[in-house]
Amino acid sequence: MLALAAYAAPARADALDARLARARSDRARALAALQQTELHIAALRSAFLRTSAELEAAARDVLGAYRLRLSLSARLFEIHQTIDRRAAAVYEAGPGIQLEMLLASNSWADVGDAQEFMARTLTVDPPTLAALATEKASLTATIKHLEQRQRDLRAAARRLDAITLQVNQEVARAWQLARRAGQAVRTLERQQQRLAAALAAERAKQQQNLADLVDGERGADQSDLLRLLGPNQGRGCDIPPGLKQTSVHLSGVSSWYGPGFAGRPTASGAIYDPRLFTAANKELPLNTFLRVHFQGRCAVVLMNDRGPYITGRTFDLSQAAAEYLGLGLGFVTVDVLDPR
Repeated sequence: MLALAAYAAPARADALDARLARARSDRARALAALQQTELHIAALRSAFLRTSAELEAAARDVLGAYRLRLSLSARLFEIHQTIDRRAAAVYEAGPGIQLEMLLASNSWADVGDAQEFMARTLTVDPPTLAALATEKASLTATIKHLEQRQRDLRAAARRLDAITLQVNQEVARAWQLARRAGQAVRTLERQQQRLAAALAAERAKQQQNLADLVDGERGADQSDLLRLLGPNQGRGCDIPPGLKQTSVHLSGVSSWYGPGFAGRPTASGAIYDPRLFTAANKELPLNTFLRVHFQGRCAVVLMNDRGPYITGRTFDLSQAAAEYLGLGLGFVTVDVLDPR
């Protein structure tokens, strides 16, 4: 019996030592794995910061390309207008104009002058055609670059989201390893909170930088005001549903401004887009709505800029509004409208 007891005690001791040795070995492996996980989390955070910088750079490039595309579109539109005016001159002159000029000539010098006049008026000069081809090529290249940078922007955002998810997974794994290693859960939770706060602060900073960049490049957002121009976007004499007539009526000479000002800030802070129905005036409050009458046509515009600064002129219409009215420089009457 004693021999049996003596045999059993060393056996239990050996079993306890073996279990303790295994526990210590497990703890050592868990601690080593925890250390590697912490290093991996640090590397992921560095990747997060690099990707945030890439995202910001791509966003800045996208906005720069957007402004360039707007400017190129405006210049291309201006060249098309030049060609259209030449075509209109050809149509109005008619096929018999050259014969009439030749018959009206009194000398060979008059004939030469008539031929030179016809060549200059009824043809599109090579520099205009070359400028048209150049602007089209530049616009095509800019659009391709813009599309590529937009793809880069989306890819960077996806990488950022993937890194954030991986960090969260690694933090959860580290928490499990720490428990296995016998570390205080409270300490790891504090580390997790600090890491989460750092990631949240970095993401908020990156989003704020992008928001500041967009505000700086695109200017004040006037989309809500422009929606009040109605479903026809200001075309026609009907007052849009969101506006109402006032008792204020004005008149004066109006001109227009277009491609040379595209992409520049207006007095209201919005970026000037010649394709929108907007206007400028030196005295009325900014963001006033006007219904402009000219030769039986009407346009409703948002007055969001100051000008014109030429003596004798009262209003400056955007290029789109002026072309809709058929206005180059002329006398207009204006009704002041208010939002409902």
